Amino acid sequence: MKHRAGLLVLPGIAVAAAAFLPAAAHAATTFTVSVSPGGAWSGTTGGAGAASRPIMPFPDGTPVIRDAVPFPADPPIVRDGSPAPASTVGIRDAVSNQVTLCAGLAVRGSFKSGAHLSGTGIGALTSIAFTGCKVEGVTVTVTVHTSAANPAPINLTAEFPAKSATFTGQATNVSLTLDDANGCHAEVGANPLSGGGPGFAGIAYRSTDARLSFAAGGKGLFVQSATPQCNTGTAGLDVKQFDRIDLGGFGDSILDSSVIISPPQKMSTP
Repeated sequence: MKHRAGLLVLPGIAVAAAAFLPAAAHAATTFTVSVSPGGAWSGTTGGAGAASRPIMPFPDGTPVIRDAVPFPADPPIVRDGSPAPASTVGIRDAVSNQVTLCAGLAVRGSFKSGAHLSGTGIGALTSIAFTGCKVEGVTVTVTVHTSAANPAPINLTAEFPAKSATFTGQATNVSLTLDDANGCHAEVGANPLSGGGPGFAGIAYRSTDARLSFAAGGKGLFVQSATPQCNTGTAGLDVKQFDRIDLGGFGDSILDSSVIISPPQKMSTP
């Protein structure tokens, strides 16, 4: 009887073992990327001289390709009825669709160097500064709480479209405050329904022209709290708790909320 019981158990063990096979067969693969030269970099956009600022070639002599994309025939419309620039630096409330336009953006960070590196933790942002911001004629101060002591790790997850040299992912540990001249104060981070704390922003890097952009469709920043002045119906910020915030301006292309970084970082997939 004991021998027969043992025979009955063996098929069960075989079935249990087989249950793990599909999981192993479908294990997620790690996205890898090669980066050169790596190290610290910085980028600034905005101002009259931004378009004509010289761009250094890649360390191996490969030239940096500038954009030759014409402005769209019908640009987006700002809330006050005036047309928005074809390329914008700004912050958008995805619920009210209000865009706070900024004159400039400065970003500092670093990338690891090497071949076939995991896209997870491939780099970090150490400073994000939106300057000269206004909405509906009202001055807005944007304070991003990113620093060398409190960096925002960069995780790249895809090259999209394939073979485009454009790499997309997220910058995590991101939080910020929005303050306008009317007294509105809004705290922005992860969704408060998920516990709050820092959130994440979509990020893209295009290797052909060394362009880093926040117009990457990230959905990880929300208004955690807002003072009553933030929702009065008058000119100024129109934000409320739980509104989703996007650092990508109008987000029509990688040109929006972007900087050209120096030294340029050459990226490729295996």
